[in-house]
Amino acid sequence: MARLNLSFLGSPHIERGGAHLLADTRKGVALLAYLTLQSEVESRDYLATLLWANYDQQHARAALRRTLFQVKSALGEGVLAVTRETIRLLPNADLWCDVIDFHNHLIEQRAHGHAEGELCAACRSALVMAAALYRDDFFAGFHLADSSPFDEWRFFQAESLRRDMIGVLDCLVQNYSAHGDYGAAIAYARRWLALDPLHEPVHRWLMRLYSWLGRQSAALRQYDECVHILHTELHDQPERETTDLYITIKARQLTAPTAKVPVSSVTASSPVLVPPLPDTIASITAVQWEYPAFVGCLSELKHLHQALQQALRGQGQVVFVTGEAGRGKTALLREFASQAYAAAAELLTVVGFCNAQTGSGDSYLPFRQILRLLTGDIQSVWTRRILSPAHINRLLHSAPATVQCLIEHGPGLIDTMIARSGLMKHFSVNGNRTFSLGEPLSGAALGRNDLAEQYVAVMQALAHHQPLLIMVDELHWGDEASINLLFHLGRQVMNSPILLVGAFRQEEIKLGRRVPNLRATSDGGGPFYEEMRHPLAAVLNELRRDFGEITIDLSQAHDHHFVDALIDIQPNRLGSQFRATLYGHTQGHPLFTVELLRAMRERGELVQNEAGQWVESPLLIWDKMPAQVEAVIQERIDRLPPSLRQILTVASVEGETFTVQVIAQVLGIDERLLLTQLTQELEKRHHLVRKGPDIMLGSRMLNRFVFSHVLFQRHLYQQLSSGEQRLLHKAVAAALSESSGKQVEEIGQG
Repeated sequence: MARLNLSFLGSPHIERGGAHLLADTRKGVALLAYLTLQSEVESRDYLATLLWANYDQQHARAALRRTLFQVKSALGEGVLAVTRETIRLLPNADLWCDVIDFHNHLIEQRAHGHAEGELCAACRSALVMAAALYRDDFFAGFHLADSSPFDEWRFFQAESLRRDMIGVLDCLVQNYSAHGDYGAAIAYARRWLALDPLHEPVHRWLMRLYSWLGRQSAALRQYDECVHILHTELHDQPERETTDLYITIKARQLTAPTAKVPVSSVTASSPVLVPPLPDTIASITAVQWEYPAFVGCLSELKHLHQALQQALRGQGQVVFVTGEAGRGKTALLREFASQAYAAAAELLTVVGFCNAQTGSGDSYLPFRQILRLLTGDIQSVWTRRILSPAHINRLLHSAPATVQCLIEHGPGLIDTMIARSGLMKHFSVNGNRTFSLGEPLSGAALGRNDLAEQYVAVMQALAHHQPLLIMVDELHWGDEASINLLFHLGRQVMNSPILLVGAFRQEEIKLGRRVPNLRATSDGGGPFYEEMRHPLAAVLNELRRDFGEITIDLSQAHDHHFVDALIDIQPNRLGSQFRATLYGHTQGHPLFTVELLRAMRERGELVQNEAGQWVESPLLIWDKMPAQVEAVIQERIDRLPPSLRQILTVASVEGETFTVQVIAQVLGIDERLLLTQLTQELEKRHHLVRKGPDIMLGSRMLNRFVFSHVLFQRHLYQQLSSGEQRLLHKAVAAALSESSGKQVEEIGQG
């Protein structure tokens, strides 16, 4: 039987073998948590009073008996020892509990007896693992309204664990800062601030860390945030030390301390391949690296973190993130990579990208990029900025181990997936040791399946030393060889500490691919094209059989709360009318919203007042779309054959909502054919329209459709010349009149 997993840090979750247990009995969850953490023999009378304080003793014991039956039925034998009068958790029960594991990591660190503020590699690793376990406060969001004794116990448990977590974060911030790893220190300081937002020392830590990284504006914004929260919550001013630090940073007079030797688990006698880049790590960690602000997608991030925790326990996972262009897939990967770096000290994060330009002509592109990253070639992703300098730092330190794994487990990958000359260029040998890359192997000597097996073997061997987060973006552009390798890797990660995350546009998968049909020729002698199923579609179905639901869909991940959060990243006086209008234009689409706000600032339509707050200017124009938004929309429209583009162009004249019968009459086509094209092609395949509410006018039913985004309608309409607009308005009005008699206005408002 699989091990029982008890997660109480955050919303409680109990599972075994992937099955969620006790989901329908809150009292059962509370009972199991109490018995697990108290680890003592408890009387039935005491437990009945603890959980059913409002009942008399007889009814409380009866309720306990029923709940205990549910718990035992769900957990099976070997977990609880139950007598007529007592209940306890068996000492040898096969279970894992995050709270117990959290405490064990703290005990491990404290047992080393270092001076305050000093951590060895093992100590820091223990604290990092403890921090990774702390998803949220103990039993977050869990409350038993009729059990005040249990709620009191839960409250004190949560407060104690919170204090311990703050201590962990304090140590990690100090340690990573002392060793010059400011990216990791910032990640932990942010978590510390989330737990204790009124604690000025952590605000000062963040101000210093941002400044040391060259992020001057972020350091000054941190001071503004400190001032704001102290005034709002306490009606108080920052301490003198905080204000003095602000003045020093603003004058650019804060200097970074001299970093200690990095904490490392490599001993002096270890054979190590050293990249001949003596200044690279220092220059990377010192570079100014401003990321776009990330808001929203909390549930999606939680899903990814849960998958990461399972992977770190040796239960490899596969997750795919999907959404149309501009929905925030890459931004989500970037934010998750940043948070994952802070959550797991040994985690190596790599990313590869498929390419729209090269497509199927560049075999294994993302996986070649990943292998180059792991062996120290940072140029592959330097311009993409998915990985931070801190990630690159960690990859460079682990590169020697990767090369050893490559030599031992994937010799056939050298000269096929990674250039021998590149490895020789990036690595020299420490001391008198030498290494051999073996004899060159011709590409023909290694078949596709053999290559995939060696690649997977290298990843598994490397993950045995350090867990891996492997991300592949733009999978919809992936070549068949890359998707085949993705499938092989996905099937083999189950028993390895590997999290494989892919991202793709769902609409591209549904569209499939056009491939030349070389068996047929057109009248001009050229090949016909035929529509083929996208190779990723079959891979997704196969991996779902192994892992269950593996897709995070961002198509509905953002709403007006996202718009509010994005606006409020910077101080502003933009009121409810502006926010509602912005949401009406973008409907919460991340790319559209971000680009429209940026364009408004660049055009002077949003300006900063004397207090540094963004306000509307008299120049504000809502109808002008940014070039990047226009490009995304045009890309979607350009995929359509001329007949479908013509349908949408006429529909745009009627408005965001349009009528099938009207469009059919204007274009002179059969209503049933048009309805099929709208439903099967434009709605289900291209996701450009959706079915709207039909209306009855007299004895006639009129079918309505709505553009999936108002900006599609506006873009199509604005592509028409004034003469075309005038003629089509006339034709649409005539068709409306003929379809509805005197009820044209009613349709237009429908």
